[in-house]
Amino acid sequence: MGWKGYESEISVGMLFKKMYCCKCGGKLKKQKVSNISKKGEDGYSGRILGHATIGMDKIEKVGYIYKCSTCGLEISYDEQLRISKIQKRLKKKILTDEEMN
Repeated sequence: MGWKGYESEISVGMLFKKMYCCKCGGKLKKQKVSNISKKGEDGYSGRILGHATIGMDKIEKVGYIYKCSTCGLEISYDEQLRISKIQKRLKKKILTDEEMN
């Protein structure tokens, strides 16, 4: 029985920028998405921050996405960044499907 490693990744923009939902205009919140990989599975790596880890039998990798608390839309940071540029250019938060493409 070994120990569990932990690796987390978040974009700097998610910490400082306010983003708004393109469907309802509500403020988006960060949501944690985690994935646990056990030794021998595809997502498992015996290294954290470039160092070997002795005795580790599983690793938890954590990432973040945006989620709208009003309508339930889930979206990645990169996609929301693209949408926020369109929102800024058109000067409105709610976009139609034609405006997003």
